[in-house]
Amino acid sequence: MSLHYLLDGYNIVKQIPNLARLDLKSGRAALYNLIQARHSQGSPRNKITIVFDGRADLAPGSEQSAIEVIFSRDRSADEEIKAMVGASKNPATIVLVSDDRQLALEARALGARIMAVRDFIQERRGKGKKPKEDKKEISFATEHKINAELK
Repeated sequence: MSLHYLLDGYNIVKQIPNLARLDLKSGRAALYNLIQARHSQGSPRNKITIVFDGRADLAPGSEQSAIEVIFSRDRSADEEIKAMVGASKNPATIVLVSDDRQLALEARALGARIMAVRDFIQERRGKGKKPKEDKKEISFATEHKINAELK
């Protein structure tokens, strides 16, 4: 069964320190590039859709990408996400990635799975890579905390 990761775009951008300090346009592009570089969807059969509030001024990606970017236009990204989950024929295949508790409760009630932003970033960070025995891995959040302290 393939999964559809539905990402609450700005909610995720705000949770990643290096992205949160960027302007909105740069933050969107950086999130897209981060997910694409890490192959965050896991299996090539899985799909990722990033939902942002507002209207598109630049939507990265191509038709060949497994990542779709949607702008909610005249409604909130939360409303767009709830409509997508509600319209799904099989909401159990949807994994909502967001730290917005109200949105998570409503999406879960519609049948979607929920994943915290931190779990999504940490889980996907090392996908497909075999860890080296002599090198210790640290979490994405810890890495950013250390970098912030060093600055």
